[in-house]
Amino acid sequence: MNQARKYVQLLYSEVLRSASDAVRSRYRQVLDAGQEFDRVDLEASRKLHDRGRCQPGECYKNCQMALCSNPELRYFEGWVMSGIPIEHAWLVDGDSESVIEPTLVDLASWLDGPEKEYFGVEIPATFVRERLVKSMVAQPLLWRFVNETVKEVL
Repeated sequence: MNQARKYVQLLYSEVLRSASDAVRSRYRQVLDAGQEFDRVDLEASRKLHDRGRCQPGECYKNCQMALCSNPELRYFEGWVMSGIPIEHAWLVDGDSESVIEPTLVDLASWLDGPEKEYFGVEIPATFVRERLVKSMVAQPLLWRFVNETVKEVL
């Protein structure tokens, strides 16, 4: 179990102890559906970063826009651990299962920092594209996706 998953598990078991069943069920869904990654393809990340003129702090925009022009990639949202947990979006190469990180790859502090560990949920490309067309704004989609795919706890 990587550190990013452990962070979400801690939220679920300790922090959200007094949360409603509906909130806890959504975190449970993330834990059940989430995937761990620890391999970053730096070369592919740099290429995508440079081609898309990606900016730090705009991971949702960077990855959602890149997904539209790179259908072979898969879109994820969740957390990246690089010393501290950060809510984040990234892409995964469908063949190698490596993370494509267009947002953080240009930051020296990220490159020189501790081992990178990702934990998150794949959000289908169709879901991402529909939301982009509707709102014309890239925004976090994880909880919207979970809310629309998890049945309410009765």
